Amino acid sequence: MAIKLYGRSNSGNVQKVLVVLELSNIEYELILAGKPNPLNKENPEYLAINKFGLVPCIVDEEKGLTLTESNTIIRYLDDAYGDRSLSSKDPVEYAKVNQWQDIISTNKDKEAGHQLFLSLIRNRFELTEELKVELETTATNFWDLVEDELNDHDYLASGSLSLADITIAPFLHRYLKLDINRPEYPNIDAYYSRLLENEILKKYIDVVLT
Repeated sequence: MAIKLYGRSNSGNVQKVLVVLELSNIEYELILAGKPNPLNKENPEYLAINKFGLVPCIVDEEKGLTLTESNTIIRYLDDAYGDRSLSSKDPVEYAKVNQWQDIISTNKDKEAGHQLFLSLIRNRFELTEELKVELETTATNFWDLVEDELNDHDYLASGSLSLADITIAPFLHRYLKLDINRPEYPNIDAYYSRLLENEILKKYIDVVLT
């Protein structure tokens, strides 16, 4: 029975789930949800499925499970269907992958890059030059950490592609494609190119920003 994925493919968090579903050869059905689609947090039909109203959301009917939160979803898919091929069966390595997922999702400096995306691409608010410079500067604090981590590793958290890399990929793509000032990041540039060598990552990540 196919897993139902509620979301839209231009959402970075939905992109992560799509990548893991396809890398793990999991049968799924994509059901468009989230604004501007009719199924959204203001629609009682969608709220009956997902009381939080956001995307992504998956329904695994075979296991009687509904899940939200993209990192939780992709960890579940890797555990339940991927035999932890995108994390690790070793508890130490598994913890490293989870740690980087949490860092990526909660780091406040990374959020500055998201604010730039919301203004420059989605026109959510007007961006003054002063605010733009402030957000650019703040965002570099996060990407400096990533650049440093990649000094000794081809990938985050492990020696091969993992959930940590899939978690960061949509937001790295946005950061590199925005018309903003950023430092030179040779490790990140090489890392980004390495990620796009994977056909499924390229399919969902290397897209026009909308």
